Amino acid sequence: MGTGGLRVRGLVIDGNRTNTSGPATFTTREVHKIVWRVTGKGPLHLTLTGPDGRTRHPEWLEPHGASSHRRPGDEWGSGLRFPTPGCWHIRLTRTTGTADIPVTAVRRPAAA
Repeated sequence: MGTGGLRVRGLVIDGNRTNTSGPATFTTREVHKIVWRVTGKGPLHLTLTGPDGRTRHPEWLEPHGASSHRRPGDEWGSGLRFPTPGCWHIRLTRTTGTADIPVTAVRRPAAA
């Protein structure tokens, strides 16, 4: 849960994650599609802060209609790219609150 009672749930849609349970770990360079359910009011803003402290924006962020991802809140789709390995922070902000989600990005394994 974030500030202002903001609740966030994310559903990773792509197969680029390196694990499927526990803390999210993503590979570098690919765009990862995540569907968010976010409570609160107002537009959703999403930023990524990398291990270097720089803030980046998603590849895309758009509201979604109804889906099978049944959680409280409005639904949004995003495309996130983590260009370098390390600890990243996803910040989701609406008029009524903010939530921070730490994730890890690892180098993409070399092709076999």
